[in-house]
Amino acid sequence: MNQNTKIGIAATIIIIIFVAAAFLLYSHEMSKPQEIKMDYYYLVTCGSCKDSEIIIKELEEKYPLNITKYDAKAPGEGYDRWTELELKSVPCIVMEDGKKFYSQDIKHGRFEKRLEEIMEENENKSFFQRIMS
Repeated sequence: MNQNTKIGIAATIIIIIFVAAAFLLYSHEMSKPQEIKMDYYYLVTCGSCKDSEIIIKELEEKYPLNITKYDAKAPGEGYDRWTELELKSVPCIVMEDGKKFYSQDIKHGRFEKRLEEIMEENENKSFFQRIMS
């Protein structure tokens, strides 16, 4: 075997190893559940908010939630976002798609039902749909 053949074989092996490693890392990443993003609006003095937060904490253990919390009366971003979205009351969860869930939705399972639907939708996405989202 001449020197050029040896170099070509070594380069091919290195490329195969690199591609296999990249595929394995990417496959591992794709097997993770896709995060469900949402905003949560509350008031520090709100009893229903405290009740809803208990439910939300339980749901965080069950689903891959990415929740940004806003005090609806806090000067600045919390209050500004609250008024811009014209939310009716607290607690309120605003999903990435704009769907809103209030206290009764959280307490009576409608919010969790939507989470289940999103998880099912994500599981049914094709490989290419997942990498593009």
